[in-house]
Amino acid sequence: MPGGTYVYRLIELENDGDRQIHGPFLRTVAALSFKDDNPIALGPDGVWIRWLSREDEFYRILRSTNLLEGIDGFRPIATGVPATPPENQYLDEGAGNIGMYMIQVEEE
Repeated sequence: MPGGTYVYRLIELENDGDRQIHGPFLRTVAALSFKDDNPIALGPDGVWIRWLSREDEFYRILRSTNLLEGIDGFRPIATGVPATPPENQYLDEGAGNIGMYMIQVEEE
């Protein structure tokens, strides 16, 4: 939930049966926001996506063309997109006629 602070750890199970424990990590969740009600705009070279960004963050952009697949239908189209506060823009030149986007904050 946005505003919540969560502690988690990752447990890596290796082929030889050993375990590596990473963490604990602390993360406060913040929802991404949009500047206006129209964060997506069709341009002559593709689809522009705009969102409000925050200092020192990097983003992953995913696109789905099949809403029946739910969350599993999203595929990454860009990773490591650096924040350019106050607003980020990304041009999806490979966009088709139908699509839905998801923007995620990448972990360090």
